[in-house]
Amino acid sequence: TSTVYGKPDNHGWLTQSTKIPQKKHAIQTHGRLFDNYASDTTYQFLINAARGVIDTQPDLFYVNMNGRSFKYYYDQSHNIFTVPYQRVKFANDWTIIDENDTKFVFGVDEINSSTYYHSGDDEHASDPINSYYTNYLSEVTTANKDSLSYEYENYSYSFKNQTSETRFVAFGVQYGCNTPPPTTTESETNIYGKRIKKIKGNNGVEINFTYGLSRQDLPNTHALTGIVVKNSLTGVVLYSYTLNYGYYNSGGSTADDYRLKLLSIQKTGEKAYVFDYLGAGGIPSRPSKAQDHWGFCNKYGGNTLLPVDNANGFYTGTSREPVEGAAAVGTLNKITYPTGGYTLFEYESNQHVEAGVTEILGGIRIKSI
Repeated sequence: TSTVYGKPDNHGWLTQSTKIPQKKHAIQTHGRLFDNYASDTTYQFLINAARGVIDTQPDLFYVNMNGRSFKYYYDQSHNIFTVPYQRVKFANDWTIIDENDTKFVFGVDEINSSTYYHSGDDEHASDPINSYYTNYLSEVTTANKDSLSYEYENYSYSFKNQTSETRFVAFGVQYGCNTPPPTTTESETNIYGKRIKKIKGNNGVEINFTYGLSRQDLPNTHALTGIVVKNSLTGVVLYSYTLNYGYYNSGGSTADDYRLKLLSIQKTGEKAYVFDYLGAGGIPSRPSKAQDHWGFCNKYGGNTLLPVDNANGFYTGTSREPVEGAAAVGTLNKITYPTGGYTLFEYESNQHVEAGVTEILGGIRIKSI
């Protein structure tokens, strides 16, 4: 997976003539020097960086393979640096060879993006799209020539994210300055994804994945419903599993009112593993503003995320204080096994002590199993 900072590396950091860092002088912002900005090289560099003309930092790449995780980035001479240091080598941009000479090829591309829209002081303005690139594993080959190949299928969907809000207040005497109106920022995430369809080994073992449930919470997508392991040379099925689902519902009928939940996993010929959750009917809709300061559910509701803050001049708003037990809604609390035994999970709110008084914080932690 990669996170793009500024422009994608192959359109900015690795291809531009401008090298980073640059030794620049300080810019003075007073007196007669102000008129020299138009021709000041430092100013031109900074304004081009701010406008995205110049890419000032490399993208960051995240790798997960064979039980290890690390990051890496390129310098502007195309050298690769791993964080933390790894005993691996890069055969090319999408092939990594580990210290055992096992080759991992990440040859399947995915791109996700988020677009931000503003209203208020800068109405109808749009920020640049933030893009996130993923390369999925397509092949693994060991030094002994054992291999696995991975096959994917396309799917796509989009959803709106939680709105963020900003408000302003004037302190003291303001000369010629009006208090800006409140602003909101809305964003939409677009997924042009890949999902695993088949894994095949050169020994003939093949794993197939089926997506048979049309999701109510994410229209135009499907949930994983079946896994079949078979010998592709003989066609004999070795194992098969079925996944069953249900939904949380906040009381409405739109996609945002539904949340998918896994109810059971069953191996053919055996009893199922069954999963139970806390507060089956208490999960708010996806865009709900019933959140505490940490973003967890607090059940207060309302039409704003902005809290009342009398000390700083904000006399209207909602409560963002945590509510005992609210953040646990929707959390797994019981697993029942095919044998009939079960495991129970008990949670409690995060807490802190101040001046001898215990107060709850956002989120939960496990209390007992």
